[in-house]
Amino acid sequence: MLSKGEYDILNRIVGYGGYVTKEILHLYRKDITQDRCYRIICNLERKGYLRNRGYFVSHREPNVYQVTKKACAYFGRPEAYMRKVHKAFAMRRYLMRSHFLFNLAGQGESISLFSSDERATYVRKRGYSSYHLPKKINKDTISIQMEEYILDTFTQDQSITFLYVDNIRYSIVSQIYTLLNRYQRMLSAKIDVFHFIIAVENDDRAYEFQKIYKEKFENNNSLVNIKIESINRNYQCEIR
Repeated sequence: MLSKGEYDILNRIVGYGGYVTKEILHLYRKDITQDRCYRIICNLERKGYLRNRGYFVSHREPNVYQVTKKACAYFGRPEAYMRKVHKAFAMRRYLMRSHFLFNLAGQGESISLFSSDERATYVRKRGYSSYHLPKKINKDTISIQMEEYILDTFTQDQSITFLYVDNIRYSIVSQIYTLLNRYQRMLSAKIDVFHFIIAVENDDRAYEFQKIYKEKFENNNSLVNIKIESINRNYQCEIR
């Protein structure tokens, strides 16, 4: 059995992509100590909902925990990709995303469209058809895939705000190009202005993103606004 507090926390861990540390949880639960956050996480681990991934080598860094199949099934998503074993570069990105979303939640912001299907349903209600939505191809099967989170609080009647997380394996130019191309059909419908918040680890990276967007993309995208936000936390891989 989960307590009300455990349910809320696990729901957010699953909803925000499947990874957490005591530091990340504390961004949301500022009313308790990091040690108390750690005890809550350990209790969820004992109950089989989280597992320790041993991501960082340094003992000064917090333990990283990932959701299990049991946790995903509890929220109706037993086959969710987040439960699988991921490589270090993917874990780094997922930790950045979790950090950003838990921090927003700690500020009282609402992020409730946790899955691609929920986001697709939401944008269809705004007037988009399946033709407009981003797709992925897996073994010759085409399906709708809305990877970017929609930030509910910042989304208004004629605008949608998406969260994109820096994928440090790829160049900034290729990331921006791919992101804009993924939503080109939705943009062509001219229903909304699109706001993209791009989360990065530090201010230098934020500066580079902003500079490249202004130089190479801004003039050709009148329905797009991009804001770069640094989480000021390095999640660089130190995996064993």
